[in-house]
This record gives sequence, C-alpha cells and structure tokens, in this order.
Amino acid sequence: MRSLKAYGALAVLLLPFAASALAKDLPALALDEQWNIVQSDSYDMVKARNDLRLAADELDIKWWDDADIKLTGSSTYDLDAEDNSYAVTLDASVPLNSKLEIGSSVSTDDEAEIYSTYKPFALSDITPEMVEAYELAVLALEYTRQDLKTELESAFLNLVTAQQEYEIAELDLAIAEQVLESVRGAFELGESSSSDLIDAQKDVIDAREDLYETLVSVAEAEQSYQELLGEDVNTDVSNLVNFQGLQALVEERQKSIESLQDADAKSEELRTLAVELISLKAQLANIYDYDPDLTLGANYDIDDEVFTASLSVNLSPAQFGKEDQADAAMEVTLKEMELADEKLSLAVQLNVNRKKVEIAEAALESNLSALEQEEINTREAEYLFEVGERTALELSQQRLALQLSQVTTFVSLVEVYQAQSDLAELF
Repeated sequence: MRSLKAYGALAVLLLPFAASALAKDLPALALDEQWNIVQSDSYDMVKARNDLRLAADELDIKWWDDADIKLTGSSTYDLDAEDNSYAVTLDASVPLNSKLEIGSSVSTDDEAEIYSTYKPFALSDITPEMVEAYELAVLALEYTRQDLKTELESAFLNLVTAQQEYEIAELDLAIAEQVLESVRGAFELGESSSSDLIDAQKDVIDAREDLYETLVSVAEAEQSYQELLGEDVNTDVSNLVNFQGLQALVEERQKSIESLQDADAKSEELRTLAVELISLKAQLANIYDYDPDLTLGANYDIDDEVFTASLSVNLSPAQFGKEDQADAAMEVTLKEMELADEKLSLAVQLNVNRKKVEIAEAALESNLSALEQEEINTREAEYLFEVGERTALELSQQRLALQLSQVTTFVSLVEVYQAQSDLAELF
C-alpha cells in the first residue's frame, strides 16, 4: 500500500461532512465520551459485571461460611431416685479448609473437649466448575465490552459512510442537471437530438432517486447510532472525524496489525472452549476407581486430661466409577475436537480478513491516483477557462468531478479502516 503520508496535501482538499438532516441542537460528543455513555448505560455491560461479581463471590470462600455452631439440651428423669438432671452442650466447629476442621464442645455437666479431624482425600471447596464459571464470566465481560465498542464504531462509520454517499449523490445530481442544461441548450440550437435530451432528463430523474435513497440511508444509520447513544446526544458526526484524523487512525492500526503478523487468531468461542476443556480435564482427574475416605481424628478431654486419636478408613468402590471416567474422557476428547475446529475456522477467517484489507487498500490506492489525476485535470481546466478555451459549464463540471473524487477517496479510506477493524478483532 502506498504511504498515506504522501497524500497529506490532498487531505486539505477533501470536503467536510454534510450536517446530518436529523442532527439535534446539542453539542457533539467526542468518541471517547460516546463510549462512556454506551458502556455505562448498556444492560449487557451491567449484567456481565454482575455475573462476574457473583462468580468471584463463589470463589471467595470465607472460614465463617461453613462454620457450625450447635446448642443442644437434654433432660433425664430417674424414676427410682425421683431426680431430674439437665445438660446443655455448646459445640462449635470451623473448617480451616476442605480437609481440616477444628472444634470444641462445652457441656453444663462439666464436660469439655477440643477436637480436630483431617481428611486428606477430600476435594477442594473450589470445584473445577466454579473456576470455569469465573473464567467464563471474565471472558464474557471482556467480549461484551469489545462487542459494544465494535457496535459503536460500526454505527459511527456506517453513519459517516451514509453521509458521504449522500454527498456523492448530491454531486451526481448536480452534474446530471448541468449536463441536462447543456443538452437542452444544444437541442434548442439544433446541435443535439431529442433522444439526447430525453436521456439527459432520465439521468436527472435517476440521480434524484439515488439522492432520496441515500437520504433514507442516512436517516436509518442515524437512528441506529441514536439508539446506542440515547435521545439526548447529538448524532452529527461532521466535526468528529476528517480525512487527516481517519488517516492517522488507519496508519496507527496498520502498525498494530503488522506487530501481530505472527500472532494466533483468537475469539470468544475459542477462549471459552479452552476454559471448558481445562475444567473437563480437572473433573476427569477427580473421578476415582475407588471412593477414598480417610479420616484422622484427635480429641482432648479437658476435664479428664485424656487425649484420644482415631483413624477411619473407607475404600469402597465408587459406583459406576469406570463408566464415569469413560464418559468424562469422551467429553474431553470431543471438546479438544471442537477446539481444533475453531482454531482452523479462525485461521481461515484470518486469511480472508487479511485479503479484505489488501483489497480495500488497493481500492484506496486507485482512488488516490484518480484524485491526483482529477486535480491535474481541474488545474488544466481552470487554465483553459482563463484563456477562453473552456466554458464556465465545463469548468464547473470538472470541479464537481474533483469533489466527487475527493468524497469517493474518503469513503474508500473508511472501508480500509473497517477492514482493519474486522482483522484486528481476531487478535
């Protein structure tokens, strides 16, 4: 692609945007201010943040979440002695983690003890499913933010393009009307046929229809843009972007893309599959042929000063253990296949998007060259007009052709930026 800097002088000649027909009498907001509005008001962003908070809360297990305090009472009546006895026991236990628990009990009948239990094979309180839910919530928030930015940028560029296409249609109509006037004058002088006049009139009618269609497109693009920003935001983008500004963005993004030349493409689907695969492998690792249950216990009776240790072992076969392992292993295999398919799909899409950028850059190159030629033609027409070899109509038509080339060049620059955006989304 030819360096855009070589055409810096051309930027000055490009037409400013036409003011939107539906723009409100409000100050236009910068793009970063627009993004802040979309991000703060979006239901999807609020939901994604809340989902992430809930998933994080699930992982943030506090010791008091599973603390257990029991207060029990008992009453005994001895018929022979005709005597009542009462006892109240307070028992409190705290799990330090999924494997170790300590506790103490105190009774009104002067019984007190401290105890602890340890289960070395107990699974963690934080399950693979909980970790997966958190990782997916992080991804969901990240891609919700990215999708909103893309949606805002797309709506913005669609409006820019629609307004530029409206300007092109205006220029086409102006040229068609001038041609009609010229043909009508020639017809009155007998220098043009009636069929030429009819063709020129038809061209004006077609140009007016095109102008109406582009005006409808502007209104539709503005409505989509307004729906993102809200009713109290000016959607006139005429002062928010120009050729120089967009040119700088294109060059900056081009450098960013070149730095990622050897990077692997990514997508929300790919990263989601990767998280799910890790979770499935962790779940598979937690399935045993046997269900081990080993408990080590220790009690100390404070009153009697007696220390007691206990060991409990249970190695009963897990019901359907091998079948569960086979099912889990199959899920891992299928998820790995999904991951491989997504990588292949992304690789293909990456090549397609790179090609689209090349095509858009080639179109811009061609339009820049055409713009150079129109500038030369305009200077020549102005000189010939001064020496009396061109009419005012011919000079006006050439100037309109230059304006048309300027607008077309801007639109092609927008298309380069959009193609770059599509490519950048894959990284």
